[in-house]
Amino acid sequence: MKKGVHPGYRPVVLRDPGAFPTHRRAERLDQRHGRN
Repeated sequence: MKKGVHPGYRPVVLRDPGAFPTHRRAERLDQRHGRN
């Protein structure tokens, strides 16, 4: 996670662009993966 990036945006979205309908949902799944 790079600094200065929108707080709702996570690398997991780039990894699976079609897996999550929203950035917010991706963020929650991201925490489950321990990429917080």
